[in-house]
Amino acid sequence: LNASSYQLAAIRYDFEKLLLSHAPLKIMITQTYKTERVELIKSQCKEGIQRYEGMKKGDRILLINYDDNELGLEGHWIEKE
Repeated sequence: LNASSYQLAAIRYDFEKLLLSHAPLKIMITQTYKTERVELIKSQCKEGIQRYEGMKKGDRILLINYDDNELGLEGHWIEKE
């Protein structure tokens, strides 16, 4: 995904679907090309997991971003506080 505002909405939609799953391991994979977009996606996912009441404290989602220009492959755990 090239993270335009439309695609950020699509990422948010897919992330919200992931929140609803009952899988023991939840992984979200995105592809963006700018560091600031990666940070925006991480902050939006963190906000989403905190707001979602269906997850309990300590539940986590692995957010992986691929960027073949700058960052390479990055993974971040996002945890319900």
